[in-house]
Amino acid sequence: MGLVHVWEDERDKPNIQITHQDRRSPHVLHGYRNDDPKTKVVRVGIDIPRPQNYIEIRQGNKVYEQEAHSPVRNFYARLLCQIGGVSQLISAGFTIRKQDNTLDTGDYIPNDDYASSNVELAGNHGFYAYTASDTFGIVLGTGNTAWDLDNYIPEALIQQGVTAGKLVYSATPSPIISYTDGVWTVIGRRVFDNFNADANTITVKEVCQFIPLYGTGSTELFVYLDERTVLVTPKDIPYKSGAVFTYTRALTVPALGVLSSNGLALLVAQAFCVNNYDSADVFGSGYRTMKTIDGTIFSGLYQIKRPTSATGSIIYNGAAGLLTKGCVAGYGTTAVADTDYVLDDEFAHGSLENQLGYSAQDTPSAVYDAPSKTFTVTQSRTLTNNYAGNQSITEIGIVGGYAQSATVSGFLMSRTVLGSAVVLAQNESISIIYDFTMTHP
Repeated sequence: MGLVHVWEDERDKPNIQITHQDRRSPHVLHGYRNDDPKTKVVRVGIDIPRPQNYIEIRQGNKVYEQEAHSPVRNFYARLLCQIGGVSQLISAGFTIRKQDNTLDTGDYIPNDDYASSNVELAGNHGFYAYTASDTFGIVLGTGNTAWDLDNYIPEALIQQGVTAGKLVYSATPSPIISYTDGVWTVIGRRVFDNFNADANTITVKEVCQFIPLYGTGSTELFVYLDERTVLVTPKDIPYKSGAVFTYTRALTVPALGVLSSNGLALLVAQAFCVNNYDSADVFGSGYRTMKTIDGTIFSGLYQIKRPTSATGSIIYNGAAGLLTKGCVAGYGTTAVADTDYVLDDEFAHGSLENQLGYSAQDTPSAVYDAPSKTFTVTQSRTLTNNYAGNQSITEIGIVGGYAQSATVSGFLMSRTVLGSAVVLAQNESISIIYDFTMTHP
């Protein structure tokens, strides 16, 4: 199964009794609350895929390649905070670590950009950097201590310049972005030249990625380490020569019914630090556009992300009766499609037929499991049948409030059609739980 956590010992989760796995959707578990048997439970496991990273070093006709198992804790924290919709302060395991080895104290969801701009060409944004900058983008080092999840700086940065021990850092060109057969690929590169004053060879042993952090405003707060790879074979850059370092990131799209096309577009933009631009207003597989629950396609030269000025865990925090944020339920049975942006037939808020009482979204939680290197963010909400008759829930979803810049819109991040309908008698409730997880292999 792999996508959900089954409690082998109810002491791990004493208030929930899992009864069975969904017949259609293996990432869904059914059960009920031990402390309130009238509240049924549907628990959805959203296993967020991690891009596979590869480094290529080219010197003339010689090419060296290595798989890069390089993301550090900061990478997982910023992705899960964005997709799981929580502040980095929700747990110490999710807080961004600065290059001085202190934890950030800002109550916000980390962003790599702050405005509606072309992130792919916007200078020091994401993984991209200006000429002569060793504080952004791909940087090199001479350290060879093994990678660790809690790395926060290169072990020994090779600085930009022409004095002893330094390399000349070029600007980072626009990335090459493609989608083929269910795989998103983003290629970034940077050229490094050796004109150091000692006229000697410089040996590269580590390759790192820096990105800037933006908090609640338009001011860059600091730059932090996102990835670090120690080369299996160190590479020499002789005096008056150079090397091209290419970073390839490949993300395999998971099966339908886990993340929606909106969820995947957000993941691509955030994991690769690119925008949600496409040349046409088309939504679905193979496109980076996002579509609001009102049917508007966002496809301009900007990145969809958490609202610019907001603090706290605000993405899914729907108030009571509000369906534009948080967990939602429906009675439709149309199969999941890559063009889904709303539920098939959504229960409205109320006490009539085809209506349910939507409580406020619960306070989210987050946990890091050290032995398995697994990060989990949990979102949940309770819906109650106040109608004088049975009602069957056959589909569920979760809607996030994301923004281009200042304008916040609702986006369906996941839709699942249940193989086992949940029937609610009058006054019975359902607790819809979403577990967003990422695991370092």
